[in-house]
Amino acid sequence: MEKILNIIRQSKKPIGVKEITRRMNLHPSQQKMVKNLLDRLNKEGKLIKRSGSYLIPQNEGLIEGTVCATLAGADFFTAEELDEDLKIVHSRAFALMHNDRVLVKRTGRNCRVVKVVNRAYTRLVGTVLTENGTYFLVPDEKKLHEIFILPKSKRQQAQAGDKVVCEIVSYPTEKGYGVCSVLENL
Repeated sequence: MEKILNIIRQSKKPIGVKEITRRMNLHPSQQKMVKNLLDRLNKEGKLIKRSGSYLIPQNEGLIEGTVCATLAGADFFTAEELDEDLKIVHSRAFALMHNDRVLVKRTGRNCRVVKVVNRAYTRLVGTVLTENGTYFLVPDEKKLHEIFILPKSKRQQAQAGDKVVCEIVSYPTEKGYGVCSVLENL
Protein backbone atom coordinates (compact mmCIF):
# COMPACT_ATOMS: atom_id res chain seq x y z
CA MET A 1 0.00 0.00 0.00
CA GLU A 2 2.83 2.37 0.85
CA LYS A 3 4.31 1.85 -2.63
CA ILE A 4 1.00 2.90 -4.20
CA LEU A 5 0.82 5.99 -1.99
CA ASN A 6 4.41 6.94 -2.87
CA ILE A 7 3.70 6.64 -6.62
CA ILE A 8 0.66 8.90 -6.26
CA ARG A 9 2.55 11.34 -3.99
CA GLN A 10 5.29 11.71 -6.62
CA SER A 11 2.81 12.31 -9.42
CA LYS A 12 2.19 15.97 -10.20
CA LYS A 13 -1.41 15.28 -11.22
CA PRO A 14 -4.15 12.69 -10.55
CA ILE A 15 -3.12 9.26 -11.79
CA GLY A 16 -5.17 6.31 -13.06
CA VAL A 17 -5.15 2.58 -12.32
CA LYS A 18 -3.35 1.64 -15.56
CA GLU A 19 -0.50 4.07 -14.93
CA ILE A 20 -0.12 3.01 -11.28
CA THR A 21 -0.06 -0.66 -12.35
CA ARG A 22 2.61 0.17 -14.97
CA ARG A 23 4.76 2.16 -12.48
CA MET A 24 4.58 -0.75 -10.02
CA ASN A 25 5.93 -3.04 -12.78
CA LEU A 26 2.86 -5.28 -12.52
CA HIS A 27 1.21 -7.23 -15.31
CA PRO A 28 -1.94 -5.55 -16.73
CA SER A 29 -3.97 -8.53 -15.46
CA GLN A 30 -3.33 -7.22 -11.92
CA GLN A 31 -5.16 -3.94 -12.52
CA LYS A 32 -8.27 -5.20 -10.71
CA MET A 33 -6.21 -5.94 -7.59
CA VAL A 34 -4.62 -2.47 -7.78
CA LYS A 35 -8.05 -0.86 -8.25
CA ASN A 36 -9.38 -2.71 -5.17
CA LEU A 37 -6.44 -1.42 -3.11
CA LEU A 38 -6.98 2.11 -4.42
CA ASP A 39 -10.68 1.96 -3.60
CA ARG A 40 -9.84 0.80 -0.07
CA LEU A 41 -7.39 3.68 0.38
CA ASN A 42 -10.05 6.04 -0.98
CA LYS A 43 -12.61 4.73 1.53
CA GLU A 44 -10.07 5.21 4.35
CA GLY A 45 -9.58 8.83 3.28
CA LYS A 46 -5.93 8.37 2.30
CA LEU A 47 -6.78 9.03 -1.36
CA ILE A 48 -9.39 10.91 -3.31
CA LYS A 49 -10.89 9.48 -6.47
CA ARG A 50 -11.71 12.05 -9.11
CA SER A 51 -12.92 11.10 -12.60
CA GLY A 52 -11.34 7.65 -12.41
CA SER A 53 -7.97 8.97 -11.22
CA TYR A 54 -6.50 9.11 -7.72
CA LEU A 55 -4.69 11.79 -5.78
CA ILE A 56 -3.34 12.43 -2.28
CA PRO A 57 -5.55 14.88 -0.31
CA GLN A 58 -2.58 16.86 1.02
CA ASN A 59 -1.31 17.38 -2.56
CA GLU A 60 -4.54 19.29 -3.18
CA GLY A 61 -4.28 21.37 0.00
CA LEU A 62 -6.97 19.33 1.72
CA ILE A 63 -7.08 18.95 5.50
CA GLU A 64 -8.58 16.06 7.47
CA GLY A 65 -10.43 16.84 10.68
CA THR A 66 -13.69 16.67 12.59
CA VAL A 67 -17.08 18.34 12.25
CA CYS A 68 -18.17 20.16 15.38
CA ALA A 69 -21.88 21.03 15.28
CA THR A 70 -23.42 23.72 17.44
CA LEU A 71 -26.84 23.66 19.05
CA ALA A 72 -27.79 26.56 16.76
CA GLY A 73 -27.18 24.44 13.67
CA ALA A 74 -23.84 25.83 12.48
CA ASP A 75 -21.01 23.43 11.69
CA PHE A 76 -17.34 24.09 12.31
CA PHE A 77 -14.24 22.16 11.31
CA THR A 78 -11.46 21.34 13.78
CA ALA A 79 -8.03 19.87 13.08
CA GLU A 80 -4.87 19.63 15.16
CA GLU A 81 -2.80 21.56 12.63
CA LEU A 82 -5.13 24.58 12.67
CA ASP A 83 -4.85 27.47 15.13
CA GLU A 84 -8.58 28.18 14.91
CA ASP A 85 -11.75 26.36 13.88
CA LEU A 86 -13.09 26.99 10.38
CA LYS A 87 -16.74 27.60 9.55
CA ILE A 88 -18.06 24.97 7.17
CA VAL A 89 -19.75 26.50 4.15
CA HIS A 90 -22.59 24.07 3.69
CA SER A 91 -23.34 21.82 0.84
CA ARG A 92 -26.34 19.57 1.40
CA ALA A 93 -24.50 16.89 -0.56
CA PHE A 94 -23.06 15.43 2.64
CA ALA A 95 -25.63 16.20 5.40
CA LEU A 96 -22.86 16.37 7.96
CA MET A 97 -23.26 15.06 11.47
CA HIS A 98 -21.47 16.09 14.68
CA ASN A 99 -18.05 14.38 14.98
CA ASP A 100 -17.93 13.11 11.36
CA ARG A 101 -14.35 12.91 10.02
CA VAL A 102 -14.06 14.92 6.80
CA LEU A 103 -11.63 16.28 4.23
CA VAL A 104 -11.99 20.00 3.55
CA LYS A 105 -10.62 22.67 1.25
CA ARG A 106 -9.82 25.83 3.21
CA THR A 107 -10.85 29.25 1.93
CA GLY A 108 -9.75 31.86 4.47
CA ARG A 109 -11.65 31.31 7.73
CA ASN A 110 -14.16 29.03 6.00
CA CYS A 111 -13.92 25.62 4.42
CA ARG A 112 -15.84 23.40 2.04
CA VAL A 113 -16.22 19.67 2.65
CA VAL A 114 -14.79 17.56 -0.17
CA LYS A 115 -15.38 14.13 1.34
CA VAL A 116 -16.75 12.41 4.43
CA VAL A 117 -13.97 10.05 5.55
CA ASN A 118 -15.77 8.38 8.45
CA ARG A 119 -19.25 8.77 9.87
CA ALA A 120 -19.38 9.34 13.63
CA TYR A 121 -22.73 7.62 14.07
CA THR A 122 -23.96 4.25 12.88
CA ARG A 123 -26.65 4.01 15.57
CA LEU A 124 -28.94 6.61 17.09
CA VAL A 125 -31.23 6.87 20.09
CA GLY A 126 -34.27 9.04 19.56
CA THR A 127 -38.00 9.54 19.57
CA VAL A 128 -40.40 8.30 16.91
CA LEU A 129 -42.67 10.95 15.39
CA THR A 130 -45.31 10.61 12.72
CA GLU A 131 -46.65 13.10 10.20
CA ASN A 132 -49.18 12.30 7.47
CA GLY A 133 -48.59 8.57 7.93
CA THR A 134 -44.80 8.81 7.63
CA TYR A 135 -42.70 7.82 10.63
CA PHE A 136 -39.50 9.65 11.53
CA LEU A 137 -36.74 9.33 14.10
CA VAL A 138 -35.66 12.53 15.83
CA PRO A 139 -32.25 11.86 17.46
CA ASP A 140 -31.83 12.69 21.16
CA GLU A 141 -28.37 14.16 20.52
CA LYS A 142 -29.11 17.89 20.22
CA LYS A 143 -26.15 18.50 17.92
CA LEU A 144 -27.63 16.17 15.30
CA HIS A 145 -29.88 18.33 13.14
CA GLU A 146 -31.05 15.65 10.72
CA ILE A 147 -34.15 13.49 11.08
CA PHE A 148 -34.43 10.01 9.59
CA ILE A 149 -37.30 8.17 7.95
CA LEU A 150 -38.45 4.92 9.57
CA PRO A 151 -40.04 2.82 6.82
CA LYS A 152 -42.81 0.48 7.94
CA SER A 153 -40.64 -2.56 7.17
CA LYS A 154 -37.96 -1.26 9.55
CA ARG A 155 -40.17 0.09 12.38
CA GLN A 156 -40.52 -3.08 14.51
CA GLN A 157 -43.91 -1.94 15.86
CA ALA A 158 -42.51 1.34 17.18
CA GLN A 159 -45.20 3.99 17.52
CA ALA A 160 -45.19 7.78 17.73
CA GLY A 161 -43.69 8.89 21.04
CA ASP A 162 -41.63 5.70 21.56
CA LYS A 163 -37.96 5.99 22.50
CA VAL A 164 -35.92 3.66 20.26
CA VAL A 165 -32.40 2.60 19.29
CA CYS A 166 -31.91 2.63 15.52
CA GLU A 167 -29.24 1.60 13.06
CA ILE A 168 -28.58 4.03 10.23
CA VAL A 169 -29.33 2.34 6.89
CA SER A 170 -28.53 5.38 4.73
CA TYR A 171 -27.38 8.90 5.54
CA PRO A 172 -29.25 12.05 4.49
CA THR A 173 -28.27 13.61 1.16
CA GLU A 174 -29.28 16.70 -0.78
CA LYS A 175 -32.05 14.55 -2.27
CA GLY A 176 -33.72 13.59 0.96
CA TYR A 177 -33.81 12.17 4.44
CA GLY A 178 -31.65 9.37 5.73
CA VAL A 179 -33.24 6.04 6.61
CA CYS A 180 -32.86 4.03 9.79
CA SER A 181 -34.08 0.75 11.18
CA VAL A 182 -35.34 0.15 14.73
CA LEU A 183 -33.15 -2.26 16.68
CA GLU A 184 -34.77 -1.88 20.08
CA ASN A 185 -37.79 -0.18 21.58
CA LEU A 186 -36.80 1.35 24.91
